[in-house]
Amino acid sequence: MAGVTATTVHGHIVYVDTDETQRWVGVVGPSVTRFEFDAVTYAADMFTVTAVNGSTIAQVAGALGGNIVLTADTAENDGVQAQLLGEAFYLNGDYPAYFGARFKAADVDQTDILVGLCITDTTTIAGVSDGAYFRSVDESAVLNFVLEQDSVETSNATDTLVDDTWVVAEFYYDGTTNIYAYADGVLVSTVALTDANFPDDEYLSPILAMLTGEAIANTLTIDWVRAYQIRE
Repeated sequence: MAGVTATTVHGHIVYVDTDETQRWVGVVGPSVTRFEFDAVTYAADMFTVTAVNGSTIAQVAGALGGNIVLTADTAENDGVQAQLLGEAFYLNGDYPAYFGARFKAADVDQTDILVGLCITDTTTIAGVSDGAYFRSVDESAVLNFVLEQDSVETSNATDTLVDDTWVVAEFYYDGTTNIYAYADGVLVSTVALTDANFPDDEYLSPILAMLTGEAIANTLTIDWVRAYQIRE
């Protein structure tokens, strides 16, 4: 049975999944930035929502805990993105941070997907300038982990998505040496913080985005998203 284990990071109590110890599920301490998101906590006024044509983001029942579903309208490149208001995460200095999301797409090679931490941008998939995020593009099922600064990126393949199949994509910034990306609990990419495209000079915010790659109302379903940063 799944459970939690407590550890300490910079004097803060970090609760991690007992079976997936890279997965932060809660942080307690005096200097924590946190974002915990699911169908129960979702409120539209928390986000800047950008919808193309009749694309929507909505809470959907029928799953334990509920889901959030992003649904594109029926023309190619219709879609929707939701970005948390404000920019509260900063991947610079010895301030460890975690981001994770569990999601699935109905048709993975006909959907553009982006989840992670990015600079505020209403057209993230089309060309965000700075961020640490996971991205899959139309005509491909490959999920890449991307680090981007000033519109120049370092991209590493992390997983191959499957239609209507859940994936957990996560990264951990240790604040001193590396950023680590995981897919379904497996370490799939390690990038040094000295990478030229590491986004260390902009404040970032959690984002969920999708576009359909065909004239069909494709969907991206979100189970949960979590982001934490210890600020001292």
